[in-house]
Amino acid sequence: MLCLFSAIAVHLVAWGLLLAAGLRWARRRDWTWRRLIAVTFVLNFATIGIDLLLVILMIQFGLDEVAMAVLSLVSLVLIPMVALSLNFHLSTLRAIQAWLPTLFAGVAMLGFTTFVIRPFITEPFVSPSNGMAPTLLGLHGEGSCSRCGNTNYFSIPPAEYPAPPTVPAICSQFHLTNHNTASDKPVMSDRFFIAKYLKPRRWDLLVFDAPPDPGQLYVQRVVGLPGESIILENGGIKVDGVQLDLPEELQGIEYLTRLDSLDSYGQVMAANCATPENPAVLGEGEYFVLGDFSAISSDSRFWEQGVPGHPNYAVPASNIRGVVTHRVWPLSRWKVLR
Repeated sequence: MLCLFSAIAVHLVAWGLLLAAGLRWARRRDWTWRRLIAVTFVLNFATIGIDLLLVILMIQFGLDEVAMAVLSLVSLVLIPMVALSLNFHLSTLRAIQAWLPTLFAGVAMLGFTTFVIRPFITEPFVSPSNGMAPTLLGLHGEGSCSRCGNTNYFSIPPAEYPAPPTVPAICSQFHLTNHNTASDKPVMSDRFFIAKYLKPRRWDLLVFDAPPDPGQLYVQRVVGLPGESIILENGGIKVDGVQLDLPEELQGIEYLTRLDSLDSYGQVMAANCATPENPAVLGEGEYFVLGDFSAISSDSRFWEQGVPGHPNYAVPASNIRGVVTHRVWPLSRWKVLR
């Protein structure tokens, strides 16, 4: 986050200096630095607020590309023109003249974001599935847990496939139940940020290139670190033969080694590793990952194909895109995860 705030600060300084140059170009010299700084802050943060509002409108009301383009044009051009004209007593032509140099700050920020921030610092993602529910939610339905009454979450079967009578569901207490799929409305996926400079720790959420599905990104939780031997037994995790204590926020989770009792599609799956007979032994730079929604997650337990040169259950460091740090959308689910 410090890197992002630094980038914003640099952008504001550059924008203000370019506005000063633009005002001189527009032959308006009777301005003060205090007013220029105030206009710089107000206009830039107003633009951020408007952009956020546009995203909300797009998500909630499904605005088409034309409407988004018109609204973005108003945010980018019309509002700055009016603000500069009123604050510095400029005609429309002179306001445009004063504003034009500030475009270079946006271009520079875009280049910095594209070539520095996204590849090396941070990047936003949308949760691709519900394998990490309830921590991260993909497109999902919501109901009521029959065991505790809390909200539970479940995947809505694709429309092109016949819907089974029930599907696995999980609540915030990690209770695994079945949900009737008679009439469900889809709820939007979570949005979150990852940090690309953090070293993974146990219990972190990782975004990585999926070993069994090249080209696809998965997000799952680290439970095994390089050099460790992992066994799943009685719903818990043993590391090098020692039972692992779950952190407080994961109390109640049960890691299954066989998916049959909750699988409404009639498919029985058994873990092909991390069993007492076949421990998952991790080498240098290898991680063992699990989904929080153990009843549906395709994770290290079940992969049949791995990265060449690594066991089928291992996520090598070279496949890791970053560590999830913040769940940011919807706002009601905002949370710092690391």
